[in-house]
Amino acid sequence: MRAQGRNVEVLREVRWQVLSEMCHQMHAEVRAEELMAGSGHRTLPPIDGGEKAVGLRLLETYAGLAEQGAHLFVDLLGGQMPKQWSHYPEDDAIDRASGFHWFYHSHSPQDRPAVSEHGHIHLFARRKLWARRLRSAREIEFAKLTGGPAVAENTRHLLSTGFDAKGIPTTLFTVNSWVTGDRMLSAGLSYELLADMKLDTGN
Repeated sequence: MRAQGRNVEVLREVRWQVLSEMCHQMHAEVRAEELMAGSGHRTLPPIDGGEKAVGLRLLETYAGLAEQGAHLFVDLLGGQMPKQWSHYPEDDAIDRASGFHWFYHSHSPQDRPAVSEHGHIHLFARRKLWARRLRSAREIEFAKLTGGPAVAENTRHLLSTGFDAKGIPTTLFTVNSWVTGDRMLSAGLSYELLADMKLDTGN
């Protein structure tokens, strides 16, 4: 039992080191400050105590999963292998209070041959979060650039997070609006929606 406990501690420490390094690499590769410069919205603030607490919680979550020998998506997938293109949960997870919703799914290897991932989460902002802002000068001007999108669209795709087979986040990306068939919003408003995101996942 003592040896087993020691192995768990070693595994936990390795996980912490790997995840910490991954976070540093992702920050360096994304170059968010450069991409956001001159885009007409607020700049990224320095990481504060709250964000550090969130990062620590993420690391603690993975350390706890490693200790239990559990997978991040075991409950979401019901302990089964995911079916390609199926949504998990089946009807999507919608937080009615905040106006955000998400789902997890995977593609066939043939569909994305250059990507090695288990699947990814798509995060959307629902219409109630941004409908009133469409009347702002910034969004009116942006709509002209995009050909005046239809008013019936009810979602805006914000972000996707890719995961490997171990349930570790490996990529952050977004998609063109024709992939999800939703509303295009300006970079400034999209950033504000992400920055102010509050999502109740039920956990």
